[in-house]
Amino acid sequence: MDAKQIAAKLTPAQRRHIENGCISGDFAMATVNVLARKGLFYLRIDSPNGKCGFMELTPLGLEVRALLAPTQSGANND
Repeated sequence: MDAKQIAAKLTPAQRRHIENGCISGDFAMATVNVLARKGLFYLRIDSPNGKCGFMELTPLGLEVRALLAPTQSGANND
Protein backbone atom coordinates (compact mmCIF):
# COMPACT_ATOMS: atom_id res chain seq x y z
CA MET A 1 0.00 0.00 0.00
CA ASP A 2 1.36 3.44 -0.83
CA ALA A 3 1.20 6.61 1.27
CA LYS A 4 -1.88 7.99 -0.54
CA GLN A 5 -3.87 4.83 0.10
CA ILE A 6 -2.84 4.76 3.74
CA ALA A 7 -3.72 8.43 4.23
CA ALA A 8 -7.16 7.87 2.72
CA LYS A 9 -7.93 5.02 5.14
CA LEU A 10 -6.86 6.67 8.41
CA THR A 11 -9.44 7.10 11.13
CA PRO A 12 -9.79 10.58 12.69
CA ALA A 13 -7.80 9.45 15.75
CA GLN A 14 -5.02 7.97 13.62
CA ARG A 15 -4.96 11.09 11.44
CA ARG A 16 -4.60 13.32 14.53
CA HIS A 17 -1.54 11.40 15.74
CA ILE A 18 0.08 11.50 12.29
CA GLU A 19 -0.58 15.23 11.94
CA ASN A 20 0.86 15.87 15.42
CA GLY A 21 3.88 13.69 14.68
CA CYS A 22 3.61 11.96 18.04
CA ILE A 23 1.21 9.87 20.06
CA SER A 24 -0.09 11.92 22.95
CA GLY A 25 -3.27 12.89 24.74
CA ASP A 26 -6.22 10.55 24.96
CA PHE A 27 -5.56 7.42 22.89
CA ALA A 28 -6.24 3.71 22.84
CA MET A 29 -3.43 1.18 22.62
CA ALA A 30 -5.29 -0.36 19.69
CA THR A 31 -4.68 2.88 17.77
CA VAL A 32 -0.98 2.80 18.65
CA ASN A 33 -0.71 -0.83 17.54
CA VAL A 34 -2.46 -0.15 14.22
CA LEU A 35 -0.17 2.80 13.46
CA ALA A 36 2.88 0.65 14.22
CA ARG A 37 1.58 -2.27 12.10
CA LYS A 38 0.97 0.11 9.18
CA GLY A 39 4.60 1.17 9.48
CA LEU A 40 3.79 4.78 10.36
CA PHE A 41 5.35 4.87 13.84
CA TYR A 42 8.16 3.00 15.55
CA LEU A 43 9.24 2.84 19.17
CA ARG A 44 12.51 4.68 19.79
CA ILE A 45 13.97 3.26 23.00
CA ASP A 46 15.76 5.99 24.94
CA SER A 47 15.52 5.02 28.60
CA PRO A 48 18.58 4.02 30.63
CA ASN A 49 17.16 0.55 31.22
CA GLY A 50 16.49 0.03 27.50
CA LYS A 51 12.79 -0.73 27.98
CA CYS A 52 10.95 2.57 27.44
CA GLY A 53 10.81 5.21 24.77
CA PHE A 54 8.66 7.31 22.50
CA MET A 55 6.77 6.56 19.31
CA GLU A 56 8.22 8.46 16.35
CA LEU A 57 7.17 8.72 12.72
CA THR A 58 8.87 6.42 10.24
CA PRO A 59 9.83 7.68 6.77
CA LEU A 60 6.46 6.37 5.53
CA GLY A 61 4.75 8.20 8.40
CA LEU A 62 6.49 11.42 7.40
CA GLU A 63 5.32 10.94 3.82
CA VAL A 64 1.71 10.40 4.95
CA ARG A 65 1.98 13.46 7.20
CA ALA A 66 3.12 15.56 4.24
CA LEU A 67 0.12 14.34 2.25
CA LEU A 68 -2.24 15.27 5.10
CA ALA A 69 -0.81 18.78 5.54
CA PRO A 70 -2.57 20.33 2.51
CA THR A 71 -5.84 18.74 3.67
CA GLN A 72 -5.48 20.24 7.14
CA SER A 73 -4.60 23.74 5.90
CA GLY A 74 -7.36 23.59 3.31
CA ALA A 75 -9.91 22.76 6.01
CA ASN A 76 -8.90 25.86 7.98
CA ASN A 77 -9.38 28.16 4.98
CA ASP A 78 -13.04 27.27 4.38
